[in-house]
Amino acid sequence: QRLVHDLHHWSQTPDADMPHDVQANAQHMAQLARDVSLNSVHQVADTLAMQLARLRTQRVVADIHASVQGAQEVSRLLQQFAVGNVRAPQENVLAALRGD
Repeated sequence: QRLVHDLHHWSQTPDADMPHDVQANAQHMAQLARDVSLNSVHQVADTLAMQLARLRTQRVVADIHASVQGAQEVSRLLQQFAVGNVRAPQENVLAALRGD
């Protein structure tokens, strides 16, 4: 949830610097998801971390909004897992993170 909050706050002021820990938090989330074989969460979190790395050098407001969607998708997938459902990530979110 902190990742969602930080990215949402940044999307409101895209001229500000990227919050310091968001890329590391996404990478950590991807690693944890891979360690426990949550492939859908790993896929979204890893793609989000790569997109955040790109945003450090080339900031585009639409990409910041895609980052928020990516963090929300990770949260949604984790909530689904918590109640016993393993879901695939939404393809439109992955596409937006990849810049497709």
